[in-house]
Amino acid sequence: AARWTRPTGSGAWLAEDLRPLLPPSRWSWASLVNDAGTVVVRSEDDRDGSQYRLLVVSSAGSTIDLGLHVVAAALGDDDTLAGFRYDPAGALPDEPLYWHSPYSIAETLPVLAAGYGAEATLFAGGEIRGTATDADGAWLVFWRGGPGQWVIERSLKLPAGFGFSPGGANAQ
Repeated sequence: AARWTRPTGSGAWLAEDLRPLLPPSRWSWASLVNDAGTVVVRSEDDRDGSQYRLLVVSSAGSTIDLGLHVVAAALGDDDTLAGFRYDPAGALPDEPLYWHSPYSIAETLPVLAAGYGAEATLFAGGEIRGTATDADGAWLVFWRGGPGQWVIERSLKLPAGFGFSPGGANAQ
């Protein structure tokens, strides 16, 4: 994994090798970066039998381990994160997560119904947006509120068999 920066904002791009900041792994890649230089890295960790580990490298160079079987799908400029925890065996539904910062414990976001899953995938207009399922099918959803007070609301029902997660949205 690498972080690309420009020292003056208009000069040549320079690659910073993040491997010295990461635990030993077979491979790693940077999946998200914000304006402050915080980078989310996914890594195949040799220590855990080739399982996937999620790491955050702060702009100051510290490494925060968010754990196994976790995906961060959104990184805010204030270092907030949204994503989900998955079961590698596929027996449990995805669990939507929110981190106030990479140093905080992940907060589990509410789902539409017990026994069903959801994925938080982006920040837009002060909300977290993503997808969720219930007995009626799959939905585009949003979470409003804030830490400890999140509520989930349906936005749009998705057609049966429709498989995608939102990758971007405007503030509307």
